[in-house]
Amino acid sequence: MKAIALIGEGNSGKTNTLRLVHAKMIARGYQSPYGTYEDFGNRDFLDVLIEKEHKLRIALISQGDYANSHANGAISVPKLLQKAEEVYNADILLCTGNTGASKGAIKKALDEYQAQFIAKNKNSYDDENVSEKILTALADTIQELTK
Repeated sequence: MKAIALIGEGNSGKTNTLRLVHAKMIARGYQSPYGTYEDFGNRDFLDVLIEKEHKLRIALISQGDYANSHANGAISVPKLLQKAEEVYNADILLCTGNTGASKGAIKKALDEYQAQFIAKNKNSYDDENVSEKILTALADTIQELTK
């Protein structure tokens, strides 16, 4: 599974940016199979979208702040990455990751997938520009996987 991770400090707009990417993907014709969207109740989500031409499965996970949260870490970053790969058979992962000092487990989990990192600055309100960087990285990854 190829991974593209939007990383930044807490409250830098990572979730908002990934929600924007999700909306743009749906507007461009990506489809969500019934029952894959999960709302974690804090604006974070998991969804799987299908790319039309090559039928690639792209998992989006915005839960990037918690290395080990909730009951048994059920929606921790490592568990959600594993779920995207094993349950949803994702070919590509778009996710968020907090770069805070106590977030080493998140970085370690992302490193296992050799993630391509895209930085999101806390003091910039550039969701539109960053979302386009993510979509460009996604297009490049699709091209790489389908050569």
